[in-house]
Amino acid sequence: MKTKHIIYTLCYSLTLGLFITSCASASSEESDMYPRKGSAPITDKDVVQLDDKGLNADQTMSFGIYDETKKQAYVYDVAAKTSTIEVPSYVSKGGKRYLVIALGKNSFEDCTATIVNLPATIEKIEDYAFKNATKVVTINLNAPTPPTRGSDILSGATNAVILVPQATLETYKSNWNALANRLSYIGDNSWNNKVSKNAAGDGVSYVSSSSSSKYRYQDTELTYTTLSNYEIAVYSSINSAYKDLVIPGEIRYYFDEMPVNHIYDNAFKNSKYKTITLPSSIKGIGNTAFQACSNLESITIPEGVTAVSYGMCYECPVLKTVNLPSTLTTIDEFAFQSCSKLDITIPASVTTIGKNAFANCVAIRKVDVPEGVTVIHEQTFMNCTELNTVTIPSALTSIEQQAFAGCTSLFSIDLPATLTTLGKQAFANCKGLETVICRAVTPPSIGSDTFNFANSSACVIYVPAASVDAYKQAPNWRNMANRIQAI
Repeated sequence: MKTKHIIYTLCYSLTLGLFITSCASASSEESDMYPRKGSAPITDKDVVQLDDKGLNADQTMSFGIYDETKKQAYVYDVAAKTSTIEVPSYVSKGGKRYLVIALGKNSFEDCTATIVNLPATIEKIEDYAFKNATKVVTINLNAPTPPTRGSDILSGATNAVILVPQATLETYKSNWNALANRLSYIGDNSWNNKVSKNAAGDGVSYVSSSSSSKYRYQDTELTYTTLSNYEIAVYSSINSAYKDLVIPGEIRYYFDEMPVNHIYDNAFKNSKYKTITLPSSIKGIGNTAFQACSNLESITIPEGVTAVSYGMCYECPVLKTVNLPSTLTTIDEFAFQSCSKLDITIPASVTTIGKNAFANCVAIRKVDVPEGVTVIHEQTFMNCTELNTVTIPSALTSIEQQAFAGCTSLFSIDLPATLTTLGKQAFANCKGLETVICRAVTPPSIGSDTFNFANSSACVIYVPAASVDAYKQAPNWRNMANRIQAI
């Protein structure tokens, strides 16, 4: 096959000290051998032929002399109109052959090619060689020994990865530690493909772009940030269909597979998703992450999560199903307030339920408050109008103000012997309340309006037989003396 030779200009300048330069020069002198892109080109007008590899005719490439004695050259300035650039191993001038050993400073700056092939002869890559080369995706570097690397050679080249000989990949990663996650071996294109490892939403790997910090799943575009411990936090999304959201368990950041462990505050607030699937890798969910998702019907919080955050699903009006993990210990304030379709089971592992956590959840009919809970905070179950059965833990010490206020379907409540405090209006406007059992030997402190029996004249309060008189004489209990009887 006839070799196609492309003619290039070998530019050099005696005034810049680039022609006939000794490789033994001091390092401070050597650092000046590479003129920055945009400075005046070397003025030699002789025709240059390139050996070893042909170059596309639409490309332009300028070379300077690195060492005339050793017949070494460097790439000075590259511009491309095609998708692939081939840097030759040799260039020739006037019958003299020069070995291409270096990429000069800013040599590929703003390069528009997507693939750059570099020869095995490269020994040095100068500062900012690929600065802002945002369209460069793959740099095939055939040098078996890692070249000397200048500062920020991929500065702004946010989509570029470097592929090197497989046999020396680990040596490259060791020597080029700062770029280790952007290195792989020549022929490895897995980073540029979506790879589904397990079921949707768990262990799915995606190519990512650090310039936009976005990745896609189906028709969903998710925005993420990389945390200091090489974990991923998702903090927003765009979905044109607004139906189902599946968050993958991993994304690939160049050649690193990074787990999706966190959902940021407000990440999906006001979104229109109908269902949301979280991966098993999730460790934490930010405040109000799913607040006011007007179409959200179901969500499953994976095992390993220990807290439902502040306002996580606040005002999700059609949310019916929330599956909570057995590892959960905390349901924070306002977590599910005003989820008017929600019926829920609280895991036995929970020890803290914040104020207003289930306020205005009018579809909840039965609540078993876990045994580890010692305080039911203010307005936790306020206005749960369908709530008719509540199991109170045996070690509970306090029910705060308005905790069950407005629970109009509640017909009985059994309070444990450990109870010491009932807050203001704790059971106000519980119109259906017929039976109150309080097992505390010492009457708990209550407010004058803790109970409101205006619409429940038949309600009876049962207390320990030995404490009936104490209850009838205790502050605010005495106002209900005619209702107090022995258990």
